[in-house]
Amino acid sequence: ITSIAAGIDRLYHLKPHEIQLGILKRLKGVPIDRHTDNFQMVYSAQAPYEILSNSTVSPDQMLWLKRLTHYFEAIYNQARFPETLALIDRHYPSIYALFEQLTRHFWQTFERTHGLPLFRIAEELGRFLINQHTINESAIREAIHADFYRVYGRREVLKY
Repeated sequence: ITSIAAGIDRLYHLKPHEIQLGILKRLKGVPIDRHTDNFQMVYSAQAPYEILSNSTVSPDQMLWLKRLTHYFEAIYNQARFPETLALIDRHYPSIYALFEQLTRHFWQTFERTHGLPLFRIAEELGRFLINQHTINESAIREAIHADFYRVYGRREVLKY
């Protein structure tokens, strides 16, 4: 997990448009099969045959990483929170460490990774950041509101 964290942080500091995180899959004819025995790879029995664990990542860690990738996708890759991410960037040296904590918070709050309305993601992201006491609360509220309402016609009202 440490090398995954370092890799995500290095990529994030390069400021790419998107960072594709995901769990490797064993597809027919793909050379990952040659590593199955050496790394004790365990794959799901159904397509898309995701890796469930290996010699360095337990099943629980793999499940947790899968959750992190979903939340990362919703917040970073879909470019829904540019103001908030700019604020985060100035106050958190490790985006991975932040998403590690955020994943725990989101999972405890939502108990799911899919089908989350954007206004709920925005509200919980704001609450989480406010509870961290790292960034000024009014700055967080301004950034979340700016990001959420930059799409014309939003009818949902953020409740925080």
